[in-house]
Amino acid sequence: MSNEGSTQDRTNDTNLFYSSPYNQALGLRPLNWPKDGCVLCLPYQAHLVGDLDSGAVHAGAISGLIDTTFGQAVYTCIPRVFATLDLRIDHIRRSTAGRDLICAAACYKHTAQLAFVRGSVYHDDPADPIATAVAIFMFTDAVQQVFAAGRSHEPG
Repeated sequence: MSNEGSTQDRTNDTNLFYSSPYNQALGLRPLNWPKDGCVLCLPYQAHLVGDLDSGAVHAGAISGLIDTTFGQAVYTCIPRVFATLDLRIDHIRRSTAGRDLICAAACYKHTAQLAFVRGSVYHDDPADPIATAVAIFMFTDAVQQVFAAGRSHEPG
């Protein structure tokens, strides 16, 4: 895995990533954490096949790879609490049986409330995508603070 940024930051990112049961269940592996994004690998696994005739990975597994990679890209740029607000995926072609999938994402813009991410899924060549996607993430830490403040003012 290639890293940019401080060693401590990347160690924390890696530990957080591997502590997720979801990431473990999919077998996701980090390949790179550039300062504005994330690159993850979804190793080919027979139990993730969605088309038995072609051996292509199920679109749901690809969607999970994209959402996770995009979320990691946001967290790499802005380590705050957030939720996926909108995720648009264009499935361009089937994956090839027996080949790992790579998802590269970049957080290209953020405001106080939102982060915008784009990226793609491919085997070896980013210029030959299997899927492309864009997403918007909403920071929820401010919302949680509002709800917490409201609870402290409830009549007891």
